[in-house]
Amino acid sequence: MNILIISGDAATRAHLLKVLTRCPDIASVAEADSAEEDPDRDAPDVIIADVSGNTKDVLDTLRRIRGLYPRATILTLGAYRDSRFAVRALQAGTDGYVLRNRLSEDLGAALQAASCGRVYVSPGIAGIASGD
Repeated sequence: MNILIISGDAATRAHLLKVLTRCPDIASVAEADSAEEDPDRDAPDVIIADVSGNTKDVLDTLRRIRGLYPRATILTLGAYRDSRFAVRALQAGTDGYVLRNRLSEDLGAALQAASCGRVYVSPGIAGIASGD
């Protein structure tokens, strides 16, 4: 599995790289500061997009990433615990939503779900994980 990390925060990218070392089946990991940065490589299988900012900007960024990488699985890394935001992120083209504070616990399961074509949402997202 080829992974692309998109995050403007070097510390977040470093933490993601550390967590990814524990995940099986990772062939390569590349990094980009933004969705517009062309990392000059093959298209990734999975994109981990670290999002922050106001809701509209985040959703626009997710749509832009989906447009740039239509075949990739996109996992969104964010802090919003509101199920309404997670649903809107899924509607914007992401395939999963991982809470930033659960990254170490959830990333492996999110990647496994992605490799099987399933949507993943971190436990603790009110109204989604509980089935409400």
